Amino acid sequence: MGKDKLKLNVFFEEDFFATAAKNIMNMFEVVNDALEQKQQLTLDCVGNVEKKK
Repeated sequence: MGKDKLKLNVFFEEDFFATAAKNIMNMFEVVNDALEQKQQLTLDCVGNVEKKK
């Protein structure tokens, strides 16, 4: 990774998808497209934050 870059893995549990909006997969595609275009994104979350190895 280059200078000033951060790699972040975000994991969603099954319960998230069970209660997510019906168009959640389209929302993920929008995020993926933005990342491919090198756009800066901000991630806001509600839920548990856990450090995983």
